[in-house]
Amino acid sequence: MERTYQRKTSDLEQKPLPQYHRRLDDYEPFDKIEFEVVPRYKESELSGDEWRISIRVRFFFKSNLIQEESYNDMQQALMMVPSMWLQISSPIPNQVIELENKLCDQPGCNNPAEHKLILNKLAGREGWLEKDSYSCVNFRKFCSKHLTRGDCGLEDANRNYVKA
Repeated sequence: MERTYQRKTSDLEQKPLPQYHRRLDDYEPFDKIEFEVVPRYKESELSGDEWRISIRVRFFFKSNLIQEESYNDMQQALMMVPSMWLQISSPIPNQVIELENKLCDQPGCNNPAEHKLILNKLAGREGWLEKDSYSCVNFRKFCSKHLTRGDCGLEDANRNYVKA
């Protein structure tokens, strides 16, 4: 005889859904890339003394330095940026994730997150996703300046959020 087990509806309702921090569609893992010419004076008894330069490339997220590399010249630095981007953004660095946990979700804003908003619905490529297709509570967090989300977006609009 085959046994089947059924959960009581009351048991399912009592267990809270896990929370998931859902990034904005226009999220960027880096919001500033800086190129800087760094001069240095080389002294050598064998080949002589001279001024040299290197190019420092820095990747930032929310005003925090995430990665820094040096190259011989600007052309080399510019050509290496796409490769650097891919290497340091997949997976997204732990330092970026730690900053995400405490700062506003608005790209480019480095203010502390003060307000947690729960999304009512999730949007997909073909419109709204059914509520039963995701088994967690999706949220975003914003500072007071960016709390008003506007009414133009589909998923990121005032009408699609409730305060946590």
